[in-house]
Amino acid sequence: MPRRQNSGTRRTRSRTKIKKAEIGRFDGELKTVGFKTGDTVQDLLDKAGLYLSSGEEVNDERGNTVEPTDKAKETSYFIVGNVKNG
Repeated sequence: MPRRQNSGTRRTRSRTKIKKAEIGRFDGELKTVGFKTGDTVQDLLDKAGLYLSSGEEVNDERGNTVEPTDKAKETSYFIVGNVKNG
């Protein structure tokens, strides 16, 4: 019996790599959160069940201020009180 020839096309699954970041309050426990490319820092906050109060901001592990609308990266994020308000 002759073999079927491969048509040259393969079905491949699109695999989305899940990235990880840590997020939490500076003086508290950090939560590890999984995210996809394109997610924002606000998405990380939502997934971790955290929110920003008045006078707080998010910093990355180097101490740089990060906006909630910034794209998330594989790093640690800390919620801290900012100098202006608190």
